[in-house]
Amino acid sequence: MIVRSIVENVEKIDVSKLRRSDVQIIGMLKELITLSNNVVRKLMCLKEHKNIKISGAVCGRKWVFTETDHYISIYKLGFGGSIFIDKKEKMIMIRNREYGIIFSPYNVAAYIPTYKIEIDLRRVERISERSTLISKSFSKTLETLKRADEDFTKCVKTERIRC
Repeated sequence: MIVRSIVENVEKIDVSKLRRSDVQIIGMLKELITLSNNVVRKLMCLKEHKNIKISGAVCGRKWVFTETDHYISIYKLGFGGSIFIDKKEKMIMIRNREYGIIFSPYNVAAYIPTYKIEIDLRRVERISERSTLISKSFSKTLETLKRADEDFTKCVKTERIRC
């Protein structure tokens, strides 16, 4: 549900009025959102299959899962990659050590160790001016999502679950 509201707002962006470099960043953002959605969907499927209520481990105890009424947290042991979902604030945070990204329905915040960039999804013109900082954060976050997606896909196949 959270990812769906973010996807809807990104889809509303009129790329015909943007510069090519701005459109590339929007494309990277769409890729992150799509992969985030896949990872969260597989995670919830594994959680249901393992019958995890509050906390537990999935994928051969590589990933630690915790859920409360308002939060979902998953962390890969030894890697430093994590995904945090705030159900109340409708926010998703993906981290790879000190790099990360925070999705909320109307904003995306990309951060690197010394700097944070906020992108208002209603005003995306000229976001490419800070493209090197955004790209670094997006690439590190994408790495975390790809690892999670690979791990969860293997787990789903190993467990022989339909997700």
